[in-house]
Amino acid sequence: MRVHLEREESTTRFRYELLLAPELEAHRPVIVERIARSPVRSTLSKPLVFEPA
Repeated sequence: MRVHLEREESTTRFRYELLLAPELEAHRPVIVERIARSPVRSTLSKPLVFEPA
């Protein structure tokens, strides 16, 4: 997977490209679905707050 980070005034955008070996292409729909439901994506999709401890 290749990820590009774009920082804008009000948005930070992660553009990703899923690169698969030819023998794994048949599994692309399942992999894409798992990426969509991943805990990392869920966390990074929420607003972030930085506070001192």
